[in-house]
Amino acid sequence: MRVPLFSALVLVAAQAGAQPEGGSRMEGMVRARQASMARQRGEVDEAIRLYQEAVSMGGPPSALRELAQCLETRQRWRESAGAWNRYAALAHLDAGGRDAAARARG
Repeated sequence: MRVPLFSALVLVAAQAGAQPEGGSRMEGMVRARQASMARQRGEVDEAIRLYQEAVSMGGPPSALRELAQCLETRQRWRESAGAWNRYAALAHLDAGGRDAAARARG
């Protein structure tokens, strides 16, 4: 069953505003850094695990981008596409916030 893109974006937007599960944003940032180091060492599977933790903890949006790239190296295309879609939705939400702030300033 296919979920319309609009519905998926609404779901992602709702989740983006929710509190991170499993830890603080700072812990998410630490996990993203650990994942980056694992990736540099060539430990892609460990990097994937750590990036997934970082994302679930509310880590930096770049963790989604890095996760998608790692998943691509393992040819996990469907999961990679999901991470890219979530990353794009966050970028769209950030742009919308900037537009709203610019309108509010007049």
